[in-house]
Amino acid sequence: MAEPYGIRFSENKYATKEDVKAVFNMNNVDYIWDDVVDYRKKFAKTLELPSIDHTKFNLVFTLDIQNRLLAFERKLNSIYASYLRLSPEGQIAFEMERSLKVISSVSASVGYEGSQNLLIQIIHNTISAVPSNLLVVDNYCRAMRYIDQNADSELTVEEIQKMYDILGSGKPNLESSELTYRKENSEEPHYYQSAYIYKSALTDRIEPMMKDVVAFMNDDNQYASVRAIAALFYLDYIQPYDFMRETITTLVFKDCLEKIGFTKIANLLNVESLLLFEDKKFFEVKQMVQKTMDLTYYFDYVLKFLADELIDLKDDVTNAKSTAAHASENNIVLAKTEEAMIEEKKEEDEKIISEVRKEEPINQIPTAEQL
Repeated sequence: MAEPYGIRFSENKYATKEDVKAVFNMNNVDYIWDDVVDYRKKFAKTLELPSIDHTKFNLVFTLDIQNRLLAFERKLNSIYASYLRLSPEGQIAFEMERSLKVISSVSASVGYEGSQNLLIQIIHNTISAVPSNLLVVDNYCRAMRYIDQNADSELTVEEIQKMYDILGSGKPNLESSELTYRKENSEEPHYYQSAYIYKSALTDRIEPMMKDVVAFMNDDNQYASVRAIAALFYLDYIQPYDFMRETITTLVFKDCLEKIGFTKIANLLNVESLLLFEDKKFFEVKQMVQKTMDLTYYFDYVLKFLADELIDLKDDVTNAKSTAAHASENNIVLAKTEEAMIEEKKEEDEKIISEVRKEEPINQIPTAEQL
């Protein structure tokens, strides 16, 4: 029996209507697409994330999408537990390796092609003078440290503003609670035009949409992964600030996961390599979401990326464990070698002393006769 179209083009692959046309080499696939839409309606859920035109986005929780969401959270939990079980030396090695990958992505996005030594100093916060071409990278590191240090604080629009301040100046503005959202529209308003693709949110929509996404990220009734991935899309969709669109978006993704409970490990996910180097396919996926109001296309793409990222993350935990164990063995060998050398030195000294005593004349007390 032939597989139903709904399953074939939703579970096996989350296809677009154009994908279906290509499969059958037909211009009119309405009767097939109707079956696909009917199938997806069974799993569709409206999210409390309004579009620029006030229409809410949907996410289709197909069996495949649900399994991948749960797999992401389960594997991230497992890796986090493995990280916590590492020795202090192992944790340091793991954090350094992962931080370097993240910061290398950020530095590459600004055209830096220099030595990694400078990046390592920036990560350790030991650099005395930051070159002008690495100020963005240094500020990004500062923002990541801010996320780690404030993992227990509430996720608010004010906290997002502080992260944006750090990206610009290296520190949060503690003297002002002003939200410095973008004041200029990227284009003229085009409200309620069907399938219209916006460049960014209109200025009068930024503040309410930011409140909506913060409320969504704090919603404990949602999967952790749904909250973080939806925020990744939504911040990029809104573009609330004038500058550093991608970097504030990746930071919010990390902050969301950290506050849900993935402290430290969320910062080490290299989602920067996805957003800071957007390829054509990813761009097309984001456009499809705006055309259809279906976030599932975005989730499908990002979950594939995150699955590969978790493999890399797990490998780095394993390598860090091996590196720490090897270093420990070397220290033990070194300690044993040093002990053996000391013992050998003692034996040599005792032998020399013994030989010297044999060769020394014995001073005897003279007897009465000898006197």
